Amino acid sequence: MIVAGAVLLLLSGCSSAQDTVNDACSDVKDVVNAVPKFGDPTHAGVTVPALTKQIEAAQTAQRAFEDADADFRGSWERMIKALQESVTAWKGWDNKSRPGASDMYFMLRLGDAKKSADEAKGALNEAASKSGFTECGELIQWKY
Repeated sequence: MIVAGAVLLLLSGCSSAQDTVNDACSDVKDVVNAVPKFGDPTHAGVTVPALTKQIEAAQTAQRAFEDADADFRGSWERMIKALQESVTAWKGWDNKSRPGASDMYFMLRLGDAKKSADEAKGALNEAASKSGFTECGELIQWKY
């Protein structure tokens, strides 16, 4: 009887940690969904604030992940860094003082940032699935 109670307590404790993580991810999903799609992301004035909102939400949620496994936490951090790389690339693209011939360089930086974000999103989806964090993977449609 005592063992059954201890198992139930242990399981409810795990569920609570999982609920905390899923709730935090749900909050991020709400922020990401509220960000308008980048229909024509022609300048950083539109894209950077949208990326920044997603980064801030992800960093806030990250505080709830102390009980999550290291793979998930690392994947979440990787996603934040990928979004930050996108911000840097967009700020460079929109810099009015950059040389005119640098367009190709910044297009490559934007492409690299998108590839990095795609890879981070894939790793996060996989880690969330393995950890049972149903609100943290594919349900978050990051915009970058």
